[in-house]
Amino acid sequence: MSHIKFLLMHVRWVVALGLLLLAAMPHALAAQQDAAANPLPIVSPTKILSPVAIYQRLAPSAVYIVTESSTGSGLLLPGGYVATNAHVLWPFTHARVVTSDGQVFDDTPVAASDFLLDLAILGPIDTQLPPAPLADGEQLPVGASVYLLGYPAEGEPIPQPAIARGIISRMRTWHALGITYFQTDAAVAGGQSGGMLVAADGSVIGISGMSLADSFAVAASAADLAALLTNLTAGAATPGPAMRAFPLHGSSRSQRFQPVHSWDQRMYVIQSPIAQGDVDVSAESEGDALLFVTNLLGEYPLYLDDTLDGKETGTFAVESRTPYFLVAAPAYATPDEIAVTATQRLAPFTDPDDGRHIGSSSTTLAGILDYPGDIDFFEIDLRRGQTVTLTMTSMLVDAYLRLDNTPLSGNATAWDDDDGGGPFGTDAVMIYTPRRNSTSLIIAEDAAGIDTGGYLLTIEREPDEN
Repeated sequence: MSHIKFLLMHVRWVVALGLLLLAAMPHALAAQQDAAANPLPIVSPTKILSPVAIYQRLAPSAVYIVTESSTGSGLLLPGGYVATNAHVLWPFTHARVVTSDGQVFDDTPVAASDFLLDLAILGPIDTQLPPAPLADGEQLPVGASVYLLGYPAEGEPIPQPAIARGIISRMRTWHALGITYFQTDAAVAGGQSGGMLVAADGSVIGISGMSLADSFAVAASAADLAALLTNLTAGAATPGPAMRAFPLHGSSRSQRFQPVHSWDQRMYVIQSPIAQGDVDVSAESEGDALLFVTNLLGEYPLYLDDTLDGKETGTFAVESRTPYFLVAAPAYATPDEIAVTATQRLAPFTDPDDGRHIGSSSTTLAGILDYPGDIDFFEIDLRRGQTVTLTMTSMLVDAYLRLDNTPLSGNATAWDDDDGGGPFGTDAVMIYTPRRNSTSLIIAEDAAGIDTGGYLLTIEREPDEN
């Protein structure tokens, strides 16, 4: 159900980022050590079950997930918890969970999430249904038979899970966190996210997450996720940040925003439920402001940058009762105060990533593109002659990086989209040697401005040339 179109990673970057993450992300390393200490059972290639037997064994462990905007799949874990993809639940804090035997659990809370790993835990729910039997299938050869089990293209209130058969088309690895992904040609449709990838012996070897080129499904290996799921269920740390909660209630129909530079923007949540009809919005500034509206699907029902006198006014039609995001920003260099008004109440969202300062050392940090069109900016100290390598990697967004030495102008000094490779060819990397000392901006965003999710930003500094 994701928009993302995944498309290999440069060896040099893989090695450098891997070494940095071992130093900078001890929780990820600890999770991998836990997995090694408590390995899952290995799939048995000789114990072959029929598709009927596989379905009968695993259907009780599959659950249907419904939010205000979409549907998805999940699988039962011990203790009544449900595992699914974070993007299935975003941006909601509760969901409806429906089991295969017809039990309905409304307003099931999101217990934990990691938006970098695209994992979330719901529950617990009060059910006696069995948890999914996770196993290590990474030794299976390419061409081995597998099945997808979940709730694709579902619309019934109490549906039965669906099963599809395919083969392992190839394996992919996200070296940044050491996670293996199975790629399969089993038929996939929206709603399958968070479902099971099953080996021929009836073991669950992965959690399906993405579609690739509309022809393949991609599932993260259960062997790599097992310890991470345990940590999430127990409330322990995981490598990435949790999904961020948006303001629950609008505070005012009028807001004011003072940008600190030309990359700064402020998002206001037009929170659900929203009455059907038109919403009028406007932005006014002594400089030139722009205003746009996005929805949960990454669609832009309104984009305003029509005048140069600082006054922008427009109307968009409400087609969903789910939240809309109104974003105000300077259009050009002058960061004048922007007054924003709307006929619906606006709740300001303060992005904790914006303005984070990166010192003079190599480091890796995790951030989130919280809404479609989000731009995160970080301050970085650059030293004349010291080459820096900037890398942005993500499984959920098409990473796009810019570096700006003169942030008041809004003109990027360097930029990159897909040169960082990555497991699906969507990572960004820049290598830059400054000619003078400066405090510059790193701008991180989704290349198309439509997707949301976590990412890793790595800064690697080489020794000074002086």
